[in-house]
Amino acid sequence: MTERQQLLGILGLIYLTECIRWVRRGGVVFNSAPEARIWRKSPLLNNSQGDAYIGWALPTFGEFHVARGFPFSPHTDGLLTFTAASFHQDGRPSQPAFLKPWNDLSQVTAQGEKLVVSGQAVWVCDTPNEAGRLAAEIRAGAALEPNRRTEWSHRLLEAQFDVPAIRERLADSRRRLRRLRQVGAAAWSLMFLAMPVAVWRWGWTPPLWIGIPLLFACSLWISREVLRLHREWFPQAGDDRFRLVLLTALSPVTAVRAAELLDRPRFEEFHPAALALASLPREAAEPLCAALWRDLKHPRLPLPALPADQLLIESKWRDQVLKTFGHAASKEGFDTVRWDAPPARTESNHGRYCPRCHAQSTSQGTVCQDCGGIALLDIPA
Repeated sequence: MTERQQLLGILGLIYLTECIRWVRRGGVVFNSAPEARIWRKSPLLNNSQGDAYIGWALPTFGEFHVARGFPFSPHTDGLLTFTAASFHQDGRPSQPAFLKPWNDLSQVTAQGEKLVVSGQAVWVCDTPNEAGRLAAEIRAGAALEPNRRTEWSHRLLEAQFDVPAIRERLADSRRRLRRLRQVGAAAWSLMFLAMPVAVWRWGWTPPLWIGIPLLFACSLWISREVLRLHREWFPQAGDDRFRLVLLTALSPVTAVRAAELLDRPRFEEFHPAALALASLPREAAEPLCAALWRDLKHPRLPLPALPADQLLIESKWRDQVLKTFGHAASKEGFDTVRWDAPPARTESNHGRYCPRCHAQSTSQGTVCQDCGGIALLDIPA
């Protein structure tokens, strides 16, 4: 391998690392390129903490959104730092499940990607923006009079399933980021097409004298746009803004994918089912919505060894999520009754099924091992 090929290979590897996205367990990934896909589990690499995904590496790179909704169970007595929802196919994220009184939650802070209450980390987010948003939402609830917190939790839940608002935000992101994506694609073409061809044809000096200034001109323009949009979309995230602006200004490889980095945190606050309803065709959205619906009705076992009153808090919150979810799905023309219906037999000897994952078993089966021991139901004759 020649020196030129080695340098180009190193640059390509650096770029591929910029395409990798780490998503902590509990987030559902919506990737638009090369085709619209939903990922509840990475096909590449995952562990008990999260999954590594790779975004589409070629222009125009596509969209990479992560949705996870509100990860706690609010109650008039406090905030339970646990919800039984299991978006990931291998189980829930690690959560220190305990009930925090509202008096303690007035001091909740975001420290980087961690949500901290009284010096204890109660949740680790994907991005600093998510941590700051959750901290602000919880502080707002803590500041209310007790009789107004139920209304606050209902508004919080309605916002997670606001499908028209998601569509409006998607359209706004696509319109506002169009030029950023175009300049990123131009910088990518210059870096990986024009400059390698020019180096092969004329040697190092002429292409570098022309190409590097052009690359950094693109990076500086992208950095300026990142600063403007980030300040508008995430006004409280000053530290994250400084980091992102500096990276895009100094690293053309990062600047190429700046639109994706800016867009990803805009949809973390929504429930994955709502983002599916807003962004996907009906035939693509329904399987995910049906799986998440059944997971809410029949949560994966085992549940943590919480006191009975705290398990009741979680169950009541999940019922509210189901009610809001069902209302949003009905407005979009989906029939939630079908999602609960027993599946058709896939084989003649199958007589039982899991109400959560719809896996089938013979009549001798009693529980679903994949769902932690949920009791199987009979398939109607």
